[in-house]
Amino acid sequence: MGGKRDRLILASVFAPLLGVLGATFVQWLVFTVRTGLDIEAPLITPNSGFAAAIDILTYMFAISFMYFVQWSYVALLLTGIPAHVVLFRRGRTQLRDYLLAGLIAGVALGLICYMLFGLISGAWSVPTIDSLVTSFAMHGVGVALAFWLIRRPDRDTSPLRSPDTPQA
Repeated sequence: MGGKRDRLILASVFAPLLGVLGATFVQWLVFTVRTGLDIEAPLITPNSGFAAAIDILTYMFAISFMYFVQWSYVALLLTGIPAHVVLFRRGRTQLRDYLLAGLIAGVALGLICYMLFGLISGAWSVPTIDSLVTSFAMHGVGVALAFWLIRRPDRDTSPLRSPDTPQA
């Protein structure tokens, strides 16, 4: 039992960091392509061209990473660990089950943050909800993927399922 518990602790500590790092990097790439950021064009900063673009993108990456890491630990404690327990006990240990749980948790957390942001600031807009929920969903899936790869629940047998029973 110690090996499972050790992997669970490792997954709980490192999955939010690794999942958010990967999802933030993908988001950074998507933003760069979507906005058509021309790294050769001069920007209004002391630097110009390539150096300024890298400065802006690095800053965006760092802020996004720090923001989502905070939320990822909260979400892992409130939804991720309980979802893992429920999925594991039901014998739902495949990657797709964990990715779906991460997607649902990410969308739910994104909607909660959107509602809190709207209530506090009074700014309700469709582009905000679209980008916020999409970002949280990507990060939820990223953390779920990292958690599953570290914990690897598919290699253990569930207490409610015998090893000989095929998985549905």
